Amino acid sequence: MKLILKRNTLIYCLLILCVFSGSIVLAQSEDGGQAGAFLRNGVSSRALSMGGAFTALADDPSAGYWNPAGLGLLQFPELIGTYSILSLDRKYNYFSFAMPVKNYGSIGISWINLGVGGIEGRDILGSITNTLSNSESAYYFSYGYQLESELSVGFSFKYLQHTLAGFQSTGYGMDFGLLYTLSPQLRLGATVQDISSNINWNTPNKTQEKFPRTIKAGLCYSPFKNNTRFTLDYAIIQNMGGHVMAGMEMELFSNIGVRAGYDGNRFVGGGYFYAPINSFVFEVDYSIGKDIIDMSYAHKVSVRFKFSNDRPITRARKPVLHRRINGQLELLSSDFDARIVKVSGEHPSYALINLGLGSGTSIGKKYQVYRNISSAGKDGTIVIHVGVVEVVKIETKMSAIRIVSFSNAYLLKIGDFLFEEKIDL
Repeated sequence: MKLILKRNTLIYCLLILCVFSGSIVLAQSEDGGQAGAFLRNGVSSRALSMGGAFTALADDPSAGYWNPAGLGLLQFPELIGTYSILSLDRKYNYFSFAMPVKNYGSIGISWINLGVGGIEGRDILGSITNTLSNSESAYYFSYGYQLESELSVGFSFKYLQHTLAGFQSTGYGMDFGLLYTLSPQLRLGATVQDISSNINWNTPNKTQEKFPRTIKAGLCYSPFKNNTRFTLDYAIIQNMGGHVMAGMEMELFSNIGVRAGYDGNRFVGGGYFYAPINSFVFEVDYSIGKDIIDMSYAHKVSVRFKFSNDRPITRARKPVLHRRINGQLELLSSDFDARIVKVSGEHPSYALINLGLGSGTSIGKKYQVYRNISSAGKDGTIVIHVGVVEVVKIETKMSAIRIVSFSNAYLLKIGDFLFEEKIDL
Protein backbone atom coordinates (compact mmCIF):
# COMPACT_ATOMS: atom_id res chain seq x y z
CA MET A 1 0.00 0.00 0.00
CA LYS A 2 2.85 2.39 0.88
CA LEU A 3 4.53 1.70 -2.47
CA ILE A 4 1.26 2.41 -4.31
CA LEU A 5 0.85 5.71 -2.45
CA LYS A 6 4.37 6.74 -3.38
CA ARG A 7 3.75 5.94 -7.03
CA ASN A 8 0.52 7.92 -6.90
CA THR A 9 2.46 10.83 -5.40
CA LEU A 10 4.82 10.70 -8.37
CA ILE A 11 1.97 10.59 -10.86
CA TYR A 12 0.25 13.57 -9.24
CA CYS A 13 3.48 15.57 -9.18
CA LEU A 14 4.19 14.82 -12.83
CA LEU A 15 0.63 15.72 -13.83
CA ILE A 16 0.84 19.02 -11.96
CA LEU A 17 4.21 19.73 -13.57
CA CYS A 18 2.98 18.98 -17.09
CA VAL A 19 -0.32 20.86 -16.74
CA PHE A 20 1.33 23.87 -15.14
CA SER A 21 4.18 24.06 -17.63
CA GLY A 22 1.93 23.33 -20.60
CA SER A 23 -0.50 26.08 -19.62
CA ILE A 24 2.37 28.55 -19.42
CA VAL A 25 3.60 27.64 -22.90
CA LEU A 26 0.12 27.83 -24.43
CA ALA A 27 -0.75 31.06 -22.66
CA GLN A 28 2.39 32.79 -23.91
CA SER A 29 2.96 31.13 -27.25
CA GLU A 30 2.53 34.48 -28.98
CA ASP A 31 5.96 35.58 -27.71
CA GLY A 32 8.16 35.25 -30.74
CA GLY A 33 11.44 36.34 -29.15
CA GLN A 34 13.95 33.72 -28.07
CA ALA A 35 15.98 35.61 -25.50
CA GLY A 36 18.45 33.86 -23.16
CA ALA A 37 19.91 31.53 -25.78
CA PHE A 38 23.12 31.26 -23.74
CA LEU A 39 21.18 29.43 -21.02
CA ARG A 40 20.14 26.73 -23.48
CA ASN A 41 23.73 25.85 -24.42
CA GLY A 42 24.09 23.57 -21.40
CA VAL A 43 26.80 23.41 -18.73
CA SER A 44 29.58 21.07 -17.51
CA SER A 45 31.69 18.95 -19.83
CA ARG A 46 30.25 15.76 -18.37
CA ALA A 47 26.64 16.53 -19.28
CA LEU A 48 27.53 18.13 -22.62
CA SER A 49 29.54 15.08 -23.73
CA MET A 50 26.37 13.04 -23.05
CA GLY A 51 24.36 15.20 -25.43
CA GLY A 52 22.75 17.17 -22.61
CA ALA A 53 20.62 14.14 -21.70
CA PHE A 54 21.13 14.75 -18.00
CA THR A 55 17.65 15.40 -16.57
CA ALA A 56 17.33 12.03 -14.82
CA LEU A 57 21.03 11.66 -13.92
CA ALA A 58 21.79 15.11 -12.40
CA ASP A 59 23.93 13.75 -9.56
CA ASP A 60 26.55 16.51 -9.24
CA PRO A 61 26.48 20.30 -8.62
CA SER A 62 25.40 20.96 -12.22
CA ALA A 63 21.99 19.61 -11.12
CA GLY A 64 21.22 23.22 -10.20
CA TYR A 65 21.03 23.84 -13.96
CA TRP A 66 19.86 20.47 -15.36
CA ASN A 67 17.44 19.36 -12.63
CA PRO A 68 17.63 20.92 -9.15
CA ALA A 69 15.88 17.89 -7.63
CA GLY A 70 19.17 16.04 -8.09
CA LEU A 71 20.76 18.19 -5.38
CA GLY A 72 18.58 16.37 -2.87
CA LEU A 73 20.64 13.21 -3.47
CA LEU A 74 24.04 14.79 -2.74
CA GLN A 75 25.79 13.45 0.35
CA PHE A 76 28.96 15.53 0.32
CA PRO A 77 30.09 19.01 -0.82
CA GLU A 78 31.10 19.20 -4.49
CA LEU A 79 32.51 21.88 -6.77
CA ILE A 80 32.66 22.16 -10.59
CA GLY A 81 34.35 24.69 -12.85
CA THR A 82 34.25 24.68 -16.67
CA TYR A 83 36.41 26.51 -19.20
CA SER A 84 35.42 26.58 -22.88
CA ILE A 85 37.61 27.15 -25.93
CA LEU A 86 35.38 28.76 -28.59
CA SER A 87 35.93 30.52 -31.90
CA LEU A 88 35.39 34.25 -32.58
CA ASP A 89 36.99 35.24 -29.25
CA ARG A 90 33.95 34.08 -27.30
CA LYS A 91 34.22 32.96 -23.68
CA TYR A 92 31.73 30.63 -22.06
CA ASN A 93 32.44 29.79 -18.43
CA TYR A 94 30.63 27.99 -15.65
CA PHE A 95 31.11 27.52 -11.92
CA SER A 96 28.98 25.67 -9.38
CA PHE A 97 29.21 24.61 -5.73
CA ALA A 98 26.71 22.47 -3.83
CA MET A 99 26.54 20.96 -0.37
CA PRO A 100 24.05 19.08 1.82
CA VAL A 101 22.61 20.90 4.83
CA LYS A 102 22.26 18.18 7.48
CA ASN A 103 18.84 16.57 6.99
CA TYR A 104 17.34 19.56 5.20
CA GLY A 105 18.33 18.80 1.63
CA SER A 106 21.13 20.48 -0.32
CA ILE A 107 21.80 23.98 -1.57
CA GLY A 108 23.84 25.12 -4.55
CA ILE A 109 25.14 28.29 -6.16
CA SER A 110 26.13 28.61 -9.83
CA TRP A 111 27.40 31.18 -12.30
CA ILE A 112 27.06 30.97 -16.10
CA ASN A 113 28.66 33.57 -18.36
CA LEU A 114 28.92 34.08 -22.11
CA GLY A 115 30.93 37.06 -23.34
CA VAL A 116 32.78 38.50 -26.29
CA GLY A 117 34.85 41.68 -26.44
CA GLY A 118 36.76 43.69 -29.00
CA ILE A 119 33.74 44.24 -31.25
CA GLU A 120 34.34 47.16 -33.60
CA GLY A 121 31.70 49.87 -33.43
CA ARG A 122 31.01 51.75 -36.68
CA ASP A 123 28.90 54.72 -37.69
CA ILE A 124 26.51 54.90 -40.67
CA LEU A 125 29.46 55.68 -42.96
CA GLY A 126 31.32 52.56 -41.88
CA SER A 127 34.01 54.36 -39.91
CA ILE A 128 35.27 52.77 -36.69
CA THR A 129 33.95 54.65 -33.66
CA ASN A 130 34.76 52.59 -30.55
CA THR A 131 35.10 49.06 -29.20
CA LEU A 132 32.03 47.23 -27.92
CA SER A 133 31.47 44.17 -25.75
CA ASN A 134 28.61 41.78 -25.08
CA SER A 135 28.22 39.82 -21.84
CA GLU A 136 25.39 37.66 -20.48
CA SER A 137 25.39 36.14 -17.00
CA ALA A 138 23.08 34.06 -14.82
CA TYR A 139 23.50 33.58 -11.07
CA TYR A 140 21.69 30.55 -9.66
CA PHE A 141 20.59 29.73 -6.13
CA SER A 142 19.32 26.14 -6.06
CA TYR A 143 17.75 23.83 -3.50
CA GLY A 144 16.92 20.12 -3.64
CA TYR A 145 15.17 17.92 -1.10
CA GLN A 146 14.47 14.19 -0.91
CA LEU A 147 10.81 13.90 0.10
CA GLU A 148 10.91 10.09 0.18
CA SER A 149 13.51 7.47 -0.61
CA GLU A 150 12.20 7.41 -4.20
CA LEU A 151 11.13 11.03 -4.81
CA SER A 152 13.14 14.27 -4.80
CA VAL A 153 12.09 17.82 -5.70
CA GLY A 154 14.03 21.00 -6.28
CA PHE A 155 14.02 24.54 -7.64
CA SER A 156 16.51 27.11 -8.91
CA PHE A 157 16.06 30.86 -8.59
CA LYS A 158 18.22 32.87 -10.99
CA TYR A 159 19.28 36.47 -11.33
CA LEU A 160 19.96 37.48 -14.95
CA GLN A 161 22.22 40.18 -16.39
CA HIS A 162 22.98 41.32 -19.95
CA THR A 163 25.32 44.14 -20.98
CA LEU A 164 25.59 45.26 -24.60
CA ALA A 165 27.19 48.38 -26.06
CA GLY A 166 26.78 50.42 -22.90
CA PHE A 167 23.20 49.32 -22.19
CA GLN A 168 22.25 46.98 -19.37
CA SER A 169 19.37 44.72 -18.43
CA THR A 170 18.51 42.66 -15.39
CA GLY A 171 15.82 40.15 -14.56
CA TYR A 172 14.81 37.00 -12.69
CA GLY A 173 13.65 33.48 -13.44
CA MET A 174 13.00 30.09 -11.91
CA ASP A 175 13.35 26.37 -12.70
CA PHE A 176 11.56 23.43 -11.08
CA GLY A 177 12.40 19.72 -11.17
CA LEU A 178 11.44 16.22 -10.02
CA LEU A 179 13.41 12.97 -9.74
CA TYR A 180 11.89 9.56 -9.12
CA THR A 181 13.85 6.35 -8.52
CA LEU A 182 11.91 3.34 -9.79
CA SER A 183 14.76 0.97 -8.86
CA PRO A 184 18.51 1.14 -8.24
CA GLN A 185 18.89 0.71 -12.00
CA LEU A 186 16.24 3.12 -13.32
CA ARG A 187 15.54 6.76 -12.54
CA LEU A 188 13.10 9.24 -14.11
CA GLY A 189 13.33 13.03 -14.17
CA ALA A 190 11.33 16.06 -15.31
CA THR A 191 12.01 19.80 -15.30
CA VAL A 192 10.46 23.10 -16.30
CA GLN A 193 13.11 25.74 -16.99
CA ASP A 194 12.72 29.51 -17.24
CA ILE A 195 9.40 29.90 -15.47
CA SER A 196 8.62 33.63 -15.83
CA SER A 197 12.23 34.41 -16.81
CA ASN A 198 12.65 37.87 -18.31
CA ILE A 199 15.03 40.84 -18.44
CA ASN A 200 14.30 44.59 -18.60
CA TRP A 201 16.63 46.94 -20.49
CA ASN A 202 17.56 50.48 -19.45
CA THR A 203 17.04 51.68 -23.03
CA PRO A 204 14.79 54.70 -23.66
CA ASN A 205 11.82 52.49 -24.58
CA LYS A 206 12.42 50.13 -21.59
CA THR A 207 12.47 46.97 -23.71
CA GLN A 208 11.55 43.71 -21.98
CA GLU A 209 12.67 40.30 -23.22
CA LYS A 210 10.95 37.10 -22.11
CA PHE A 211 12.82 33.78 -22.12
CA PRO A 212 11.06 30.79 -23.71
CA ARG A 213 10.04 27.96 -21.39
CA THR A 214 11.74 24.60 -21.71
CA ILE A 215 10.08 21.37 -20.58
CA LYS A 216 12.20 18.23 -20.25
CA ALA A 217 11.54 14.62 -19.33
CA GLY A 218 14.22 11.94 -19.15
CA LEU A 219 15.38 8.60 -17.85
CA CYS A 220 18.67 7.17 -16.66
CA TYR A 221 19.36 3.43 -16.86
CA SER A 222 22.28 1.73 -15.07
CA PRO A 223 22.22 -1.93 -16.16
CA PHE A 224 25.52 -3.00 -14.58
CA LYS A 225 27.15 -2.78 -11.17
CA ASN A 226 29.72 -0.26 -12.37
CA ASN A 227 29.84 3.30 -13.69
CA THR A 228 28.01 2.59 -16.97
CA ARG A 229 24.89 4.69 -17.52
CA PHE A 230 22.56 5.34 -20.43
CA THR A 231 20.40 8.46 -20.53
CA LEU A 232 17.55 9.69 -22.74
CA ASP A 233 15.82 13.10 -22.71
CA TYR A 234 12.99 14.74 -24.61
CA ALA A 235 12.88 18.55 -24.52
CA ILE A 236 10.24 21.00 -25.73
CA ILE A 237 11.30 24.63 -26.14
CA GLN A 238 8.55 27.22 -26.45
CA ASN A 239 8.05 28.27 -30.12
CA MET A 240 10.76 25.85 -31.27
CA GLY A 241 9.21 22.38 -30.94
CA GLY A 242 10.75 19.27 -29.38
CA HIS A 243 13.85 17.17 -29.83
CA VAL A 244 15.45 14.00 -28.42
CA MET A 245 18.83 13.82 -26.69
CA ALA A 246 20.73 10.68 -25.68
CA GLY A 247 23.95 9.89 -23.88
CA MET A 248 26.09 7.28 -22.18
CA GLU A 249 29.13 7.09 -19.93
CA MET A 250 31.31 4.06 -19.33
CA GLU A 251 34.40 3.45 -17.20
CA LEU A 252 36.89 1.59 -19.40
CA PHE A 253 39.73 1.19 -16.94
CA SER A 254 40.31 2.06 -13.31
CA ASN A 255 39.66 5.81 -12.97
CA ILE A 256 39.34 6.40 -16.76
CA GLY A 257 36.18 6.43 -18.87
CA VAL A 258 34.50 7.70 -22.03
CA ARG A 259 31.22 9.43 -22.84
CA ALA A 260 29.20 9.92 -26.01
CA GLY A 261 25.87 11.40 -26.95
CA TYR A 262 23.49 13.05 -29.39
CA ASP A 263 22.32 16.59 -28.57
CA GLY A 264 19.35 16.68 -30.94
CA ASN A 265 21.36 17.96 -33.91
CA ARG A 266 24.76 16.29 -33.92
CA PHE A 267 26.91 13.73 -32.13
CA VAL A 268 29.21 14.71 -29.28
CA GLY A 269 31.75 12.89 -27.14
CA GLY A 270 34.36 13.14 -24.45
CA GLY A 271 36.10 11.38 -21.61
CA TYR A 272 37.05 11.67 -17.97
CA PHE A 273 39.71 10.83 -15.43
CA TYR A 274 39.40 10.87 -11.66
CA ALA A 275 41.81 10.31 -8.78
CA PRO A 276 41.08 9.86 -5.06
CA ILE A 277 43.33 12.21 -3.09
CA ASN A 278 43.08 11.95 0.69
CA SER A 279 39.58 13.14 1.65
CA PHE A 280 38.33 14.15 -1.81
CA VAL A 281 38.04 12.96 -5.39
CA PHE A 282 39.58 15.05 -8.17
CA GLU A 283 38.01 14.60 -11.63
CA VAL A 284 38.72 16.11 -15.05
CA ASP A 285 35.98 15.95 -17.71
CA TYR A 286 36.41 16.76 -21.40
CA SER A 287 33.84 17.24 -24.16
CA ILE A 288 34.07 17.99 -27.88
CA GLY A 289 31.33 18.87 -30.34
CA LYS A 290 30.43 21.15 -33.23
CA ASP A 291 29.78 24.78 -32.30
CA ILE A 292 26.31 26.02 -33.26
CA ILE A 293 27.63 29.39 -34.48
CA ASP A 294 30.23 28.49 -37.10
CA MET A 295 30.31 24.65 -36.92
CA SER A 296 33.91 24.67 -35.68
CA TYR A 297 34.92 22.19 -32.99
CA ALA A 298 34.27 23.45 -29.47
CA HIS A 299 36.38 22.06 -26.63
CA LYS A 300 35.22 22.25 -23.02
CA VAL A 301 37.11 21.14 -19.92
CA SER A 302 35.60 20.80 -16.44
CA VAL A 303 37.32 20.22 -13.14
CA ARG A 304 35.29 18.60 -10.36
CA PHE A 305 36.12 18.22 -6.68
CA LYS A 306 34.07 15.86 -4.55
CA PHE A 307 34.99 16.22 -0.92
CA SER A 308 34.67 12.56 -0.04
CA ASN A 309 36.57 9.52 -1.22
CA ASP A 310 33.97 6.92 -2.19
CA ARG A 311 36.09 5.05 -4.72
CA PRO A 312 37.62 1.57 -4.22
CA ILE A 313 40.72 1.90 -2.06
CA THR A 314 43.26 -0.46 -0.51
CA ARG A 315 44.89 0.00 2.87
CA ALA A 316 46.08 -2.28 5.66
CA ARG A 317 43.55 -2.56 8.47
CA LYS A 318 42.47 -4.98 11.18
CA PRO A 319 40.64 -8.01 9.72
CA VAL A 320 36.84 -7.89 9.95
CA LEU A 321 35.58 -10.51 12.43
CA HIS A 322 32.08 -11.93 12.48
CA ARG A 323 30.33 -15.24 13.02
CA ARG A 324 26.95 -16.77 12.26
CA ILE A 325 24.44 -17.29 15.04
CA ASN A 326 21.07 -18.81 14.13
CA GLY A 327 21.71 -18.01 10.48
CA GLN A 328 22.46 -14.34 11.17
CA LEU A 329 25.72 -12.41 11.35
CA GLU A 330 26.81 -11.13 14.75
CA LEU A 331 29.32 -8.28 15.12
CA LEU A 332 32.46 -9.15 17.10
CA SER A 333 34.83 -6.41 15.94
CA SER A 334 34.67 -2.78 17.05
CA ASP A 335 36.00 -1.59 13.69
CA PHE A 336 32.54 -0.63 12.44
CA ASP A 337 29.13 0.13 13.89
CA ALA A 338 26.92 -2.55 12.38
CA ARG A 339 26.38 -5.17 9.72
CA ILE A 340 23.40 -5.85 7.47
CA VAL A 341 21.95 -9.18 8.58
CA LYS A 342 18.81 -9.43 6.47
CA VAL A 343 17.52 -7.88 3.23
CA SER A 344 13.84 -7.76 2.32
CA GLY A 345 13.19 -9.86 -0.76
CA GLU A 346 10.02 -7.98 -1.65
CA HIS A 347 11.49 -4.54 -0.98
CA PRO A 348 15.29 -4.71 -1.48
CA SER A 349 15.65 -1.07 -0.42
CA TYR A 350 14.95 -2.17 3.19
CA ALA A 351 17.07 -4.33 5.50
CA LEU A 352 17.86 -5.18 9.13
CA ILE A 353 21.09 -4.37 10.98
CA ASN A 354 22.33 -5.83 14.26
CA LEU A 355 21.85 -2.69 16.36
CA GLY A 356 18.92 -2.48 18.75
CA LEU A 357 17.66 -0.59 21.78
CA GLY A 358 20.51 0.57 23.97
CA SER A 359 23.03 0.56 21.11
CA GLY A 360 22.97 4.33 20.69
CA THR A 361 21.27 4.31 17.33
CA SER A 362 18.12 6.38 16.72
CA ILE A 363 15.42 6.79 14.09
CA GLY A 364 16.65 9.05 11.31
CA LYS A 365 20.34 8.34 11.92
CA LYS A 366 22.27 7.82 8.67
CA TYR A 367 25.06 5.30 8.09
CA GLN A 368 27.63 4.94 5.32
CA VAL A 369 27.58 1.46 3.75
CA TYR A 370 30.80 -0.31 2.75
CA ARG A 371 31.56 -3.67 1.20
CA ASN A 372 34.61 -5.93 1.20
CA ILE A 373 35.06 -6.95 -2.43
CA SER A 374 38.23 -9.07 -2.13
CA SER A 375 41.18 -9.87 0.09
CA ALA A 376 44.34 -7.83 -0.19
CA GLY A 377 46.62 -9.96 1.91
CA LYS A 378 46.79 -11.03 5.51
CA ASP A 379 46.32 -7.57 7.06
CA GLY A 380 44.37 -5.80 4.41
CA THR A 381 41.19 -5.77 2.40
CA ILE A 382 39.80 -3.91 -0.61
CA VAL A 383 36.81 -1.85 0.45
CA ILE A 384 34.27 0.08 -1.63
CA HIS A 385 31.72 2.65 -0.49
CA VAL A 386 28.33 1.78 -1.97
CA GLY A 387 25.80 4.14 -0.43
CA VAL A 388 23.95 5.67 2.50
CA VAL A 389 21.11 4.21 4.60
CA GLU A 390 18.80 5.58 7.30
CA VAL A 391 17.30 3.96 10.39
CA VAL A 392 13.49 3.84 10.20
CA LYS A 393 12.58 1.48 13.09
CA ILE A 394 14.33 0.16 16.21
CA GLU A 395 13.58 -3.07 18.11
CA THR A 396 15.26 -4.93 20.96
CA LYS A 397 18.15 -6.51 19.05
CA MET A 398 17.80 -5.18 15.50
CA SER A 399 16.91 -2.03 13.57
CA ALA A 400 15.32 -1.53 10.17
CA ILE A 401 17.04 0.70 7.59
CA ARG A 402 16.17 2.05 4.15
CA ILE A 403 18.35 3.18 1.27
CA VAL A 404 18.88 6.94 1.09
CA SER A 405 21.24 6.84 -1.88
CA PHE A 406 23.28 4.12 -3.54
CA SER A 407 26.05 4.45 -6.13
CA ASN A 408 26.53 2.54 -9.35
CA ALA A 409 23.34 0.44 -9.20
CA TYR A 410 24.35 -1.49 -6.07
CA LEU A 411 21.79 -3.28 -3.92
CA LEU A 412 21.96 -3.95 -0.19
CA LYS A 413 23.80 -7.15 0.62
CA ILE A 414 24.04 -9.28 3.76
CA GLY A 415 27.45 -8.69 5.29
CA ASP A 416 27.81 -5.04 4.23
CA PHE A 417 29.17 -3.02 7.15
CA LEU A 418 28.11 0.41 8.30
CA PHE A 419 29.71 3.49 9.83
CA GLU A 420 27.76 6.36 11.34
CA GLU A 421 30.29 8.85 9.99
CA LYS A 422 32.51 8.73 6.89
CA ILE A 423 36.01 7.57 7.83
CA ASP A 424 39.29 7.52 5.95
CA LEU A 425 40.00 3.86 5.29
